[in-house]
Amino acid sequence: MTITGIEKTKRGRYSLFVDGEFLFSIHPDIYKTSKVKAGLEMTVQELEQLRLDDEFYSAKDKALTLLSYAPHSAGMLEEKLCRHWDREIARRVVERMEELDLIDDGDYAARLARDLVNLKGWSLSRVRLELKKRKLPPGAVEEALEQFDGDSDLEAALRLVKKKYRSRLLDSDGVRKTIAALQRQGFSLGVIRQALERLEEEEWEET
Repeated sequence: MTITGIEKTKRGRYSLFVDGEFLFSIHPDIYKTSKVKAGLEMTVQELEQLRLDDEFYSAKDKALTLLSYAPHSAGMLEEKLCRHWDREIARRVVERMEELDLIDDGDYAARLARDLVNLKGWSLSRVRLELKKRKLPPGAVEEALEQFDGDSDLEAALRLVKKKYRSRLLDSDGVRKTIAALQRQGFSLGVIRQALERLEEEEWEET
């Protein structure tokens, strides 16, 4: 097969024409390193490898852009890349990001769990669901949750009650609504009752 023409597109890529027909376009960097030129004879396998090299380069560039905006788990990044490239390319790119230490599921899970518990006051059960939602592997999820002691849920529920629901605890209806709200946040009924009892004790001591 013969490269019969190469044209630069408005987006800066290079369109390749083989035997007079458009085949595909490639990134400028791939064009420079490949040394393709008009009149060059290439096999089907060589052309396919050129196309795959271009897709890997483009997907890698997209991955670096995504990671510059926010940290990702390996699973999250792979799913986003799969919106534009096939899974094999996406997995190769993710592996490359891991080699460059730009992705670390264990570190990402641990930091995210701390933020959700300490800053947002989430229950551990809700944190577990969120970590799974972000495509983190089971091992990384459980390891991230091991950093919290048995009172983490109680402390988180107590902070949340003080910050958001304290004014509701003036009557039985407000208490019921507060309990229901905390249950939706993933706290167990036992933890909620302990938090309310702890708050009552603290207020009694203050007075």
